[in-house]
Amino acid sequence: MQKVLLVTALILLAHVMAVAQWSDVGQLDTWGTTTITRMPKPGDSTYLIGMRTAKGPGYERTVFEFDGVIPPFMVEYVKGPLFETTAERKIRVRGRYFISVAFQGLPYPDDEKSPAGRLRTPRPTAGMTLLNEVKEIEWFEGTRDWVFGLNARKPFRIQVLTNPNRIVLDIKR
Repeated sequence: MQKVLLVTALILLAHVMAVAQWSDVGQLDTWGTTTITRMPKPGDSTYLIGMRTAKGPGYERTVFEFDGVIPPFMVEYVKGPLFETTAERKIRVRGRYFISVAFQGLPYPDDEKSPAGRLRTPRPTAGMTLLNEVKEIEWFEGTRDWVFGLNARKPFRIQVLTNPNRIVLDIKR
């Protein structure tokens, strides 16, 4: 029993330390190719309840919608096309360039019939020419990771919107 408690405490400590390593980096609502992270003030549990793609004038957009506070997040270009999970499973994403979007502090929903439990990763909207594929790589211990496979390395911008709470990823065409 003590070993189980010790292992659980170590896992929790590692998670807290990982969260603490993120800080506010990069400019919101500005086009660029550098990493953007935000570590909002903690609040009640939040769930990702919606995710959708759309084609806009000069950009391709993905919207993440939450039913609570905006969670800590990181958006950055990463190397691909193979991505490894914590279970060492390899996931291939179609594209030549890749943007990773990671959220921390997202619990599993208690009810699989809730919006958070029914959430599905969207496919690129018709007419999108830059975005090849969106894949969820992993949801482990509250951290949820997606990778966006792109045809070209283009600037992106992140917007944080309210009512409802959303994070918007626009990728310039």
